[in-house]
Amino acid sequence: MFAFPLVSSISTTSLPILTKPSRKHRSTAHMMTKKPFYFLRHGETEWNRNRRWQGISDIPLNDTGIAQAEALQPLIADLGIQTICASPLQRSFVTAELASAGLDIPIHTIDGLKEVSFGPYEGVNHYEVDWIQDWLKGGHVEGVEGYDAFIARCVGAINQALKYEGPVLIVAHGGVFWSIRHHGQLDPELRAWNCSLFHIQPPNGDHPAWQHTALNEDTTAPIVG
Repeated sequence: MFAFPLVSSISTTSLPILTKPSRKHRSTAHMMTKKPFYFLRHGETEWNRNRRWQGISDIPLNDTGIAQAEALQPLIADLGIQTICASPLQRSFVTAELASAGLDIPIHTIDGLKEVSFGPYEGVNHYEVDWIQDWLKGGHVEGVEGYDAFIARCVGAINQALKYEGPVLIVAHGGVFWSIRHHGQLDPELRAWNCSLFHIQPPNGDHPAWQHTALNEDTTAPIVG
């Protein structure tokens, strides 16, 4: 789901995992603003296709990714979106441009919407790391942005985006979607494929939890790297 710079295979034995306390004991100060919004994951890149962790490496869309973004134009045009906020990494920003082509919608970049930094693992195949499940539970991996810090960063960036006139479309990364899924306590098997588009709805009187609607495909699948 993620990605980084192309490097050779790295042994994980030299980068120990230091397990943190259970997440229930951690701060809940960072809360998503209770407003509905749309979320779009960027189109495909070659590193997506080859299952390489991208992270903050600025990998461009491939031809498939460009076509995926362009195919969304009619759907985006029907949503009444007033503002687009995008990660400044080109795979997200170009997806935002292509998906909204022909519409007079401002696109704002927010640094906090960047993918998680996977440091020395960027460019490494998903199956060459064995620490991801520990990291998702809050374990420390040297050189990799901490999971809890990443979640807090993303929630802050989403809240910044939701200050703009809505409806707001956020165009970002698989990891940012992880933060929405984590914070909103959505289905843990919910997967954002390339150019998956969601409507995210906050709790209300009928639904005490955050809700999601997948607008362009079946996005429920096991998380398998």
